[in-house]
Amino acid sequence: MSSSSSSSDAPPGVVLDSEGSVHLSTCDENDATQQQPPRPAGAETLEADDGDQQQQQQQQQQQSGVAAVTVEEGNNSSSTAEDYQHDHSAVEEEDEEMAMFDDLMDAELDDSGRHEQQEEEVAHVETPTDKAAAAAAETLPEGGHVNEGSSEDIYPQEQATPVAAEAAPSREVTESDSDQQQQSMETTYRADGSTAEVSRLTRELMVLTRQLGELQSEKLSLQCQLSDANSRLRPLEFDNQALQAETKRLGSKVEELWQLVEHATTDKERTVTEMQKTRWDFDRLRRLWKLLWRELVKLRLDHNTQLSGLKSRLENAEAECRRLTKLHENAER
Repeated sequence: MSSSSSSSDAPPGVVLDSEGSVHLSTCDENDATQQQPPRPAGAETLEADDGDQQQQQQQQQQQSGVAAVTVEEGNNSSSTAEDYQHDHSAVEEEDEEMAMFDDLMDAELDDSGRHEQQEEEVAHVETPTDKAAAAAAETLPEGGHVNEGSSEDIYPQEQATPVAAEAAPSREVTESDSDQQQQSMETTYRADGSTAEVSRLTRELMVLTRQLGELQSEKLSLQCQLSDANSRLRPLEFDNQALQAETKRLGSKVEELWQLVEHATTDKERTVTEMQKTRWDFDRLRRLWKLLWRELVKLRLDHNTQLSGLKSRLENAEAECRRLTKLHENAER
């Protein structure tokens, strides 16, 4: 939003500059002061109170400017915190600025309380003035009227008829006094209205500024949390990279093991085939061994039979030899 649109949207009595600071406009008050005729002694007290109020408004304006500068510094510091998330010294500076900002807000609240108290004092001062105006109206002769300097919103107009010529000088003096009192009261009410409006806008500005400070503090806390999360995330990123490298290495190992498993499977199939062949050979050899064993048993039986036959023959031969030996011995005798 441009400065022209900001100044056009601002309420009467308040001017917004290009930086967003609030300035109080005193043009209406100066015009009213220039148009006012000389006031009685009762109005000087009101002018003194108006001067105090203007000084307080100027102080509030300066404090609002300081608050705007503080807000701008907070924005600049927040951008610095975004650029340097890991710089904790910047965060400490932001905390100090927020503490100064809170002090300024407390001072503005105290000023607003004093301003309301002075408004109450002005209201107490206006009451005797109203009584004096009522007494002046009662001193007017019956049928008198006052038209000049009356307020359309506050004071009703009184219709009257001309009076006798001998009461004209006193009536003119009374009318001039009442006109001056009414003009002073009207100016006072106008100043009080603008002061109340400025006070309301100042309070709203204070509330908005405090909300802005709270939002900035929340933003700073979120930035601190984000920086802490990033600081915790960096080791996790390093661990993730290490895990990815370890995963790649394990993947290569798994591929090697899978190749070994494939080779082992091939070797197993070949070994199973060889084992089947060996089993077949073993079965054939076993059958051959059984045949050989049978043959061996047969041969042994045959050998035993032949051996027993030879043994019986040998015994017969020995018996024959003994018989022949006896015969030979008998023959020699």
